[in-house]
Amino acid sequence: MVPGARHWGEWKAHAFGKVIYGDEAYLWINRTLDGLDVTCRYPDTELAHKNISGFIGDARAGLTSVARSGGYSYQRAAA
Repeated sequence: MVPGARHWGEWKAHAFGKVIYGDEAYLWINRTLDGLDVTCRYPDTELAHKNISGFIGDARAGLTSVARSGGYSYQRAAA
């Protein structure tokens, strides 16, 4: 275990990387003692908000399915 990992929740610890380009999306998924921590950075545009929201929703559905049943069959909802 990483030293201090038990305190990440109370410290509100988050992982961030260096953002090189302002027009790109970045996503970090980290496993903690409390579950998963998802952090993302993306441009403040309508298109980016829509796509990131859809991606996060799809990822959540996939991870939830795998956790519950051990498998996942991807089927994107119609927009």
